[in-house]
Amino acid sequence: MKITVKPRKEEKNKNVPFDKIPVGYVYVSEFSDGAITLKLKNNEAVLLSHFRDEDWFEIADGFKGKPAYKVLGKLMEIIVEEE
Repeated sequence: MKITVKPRKEEKNKNVPFDKIPVGYVYVSEFSDGAITLKLKNNEAVLLSHFRDEDWFEIADGFKGKPAYKVLGKLMEIIVEEE
C-alpha cells in the first residue's frame, strides 16, 4: 500500500494538540515512532499503520485526543496494489 501526502507548508507542525489537527491530515501520533494516523470528522481518527502492522484502517480509539508528534500533511491518495 502506498499513501500519498501533500506536505504541510507551515513550520509549526510538531507537538500539535489533537483539536488543532485539521480533518484529512495524516500525522504521527504522540511520539516520533508512534502510529501513522488520519484525522477524521467528529474528532475521530483512523490508524493507517501501527508498530505491529496488524491495525491497518482501524478506528483509533486509543489515540483519540492524543496530540500529534508531527503533522505530515493532507491525505491525497491511497493506492493498494494486489500482490
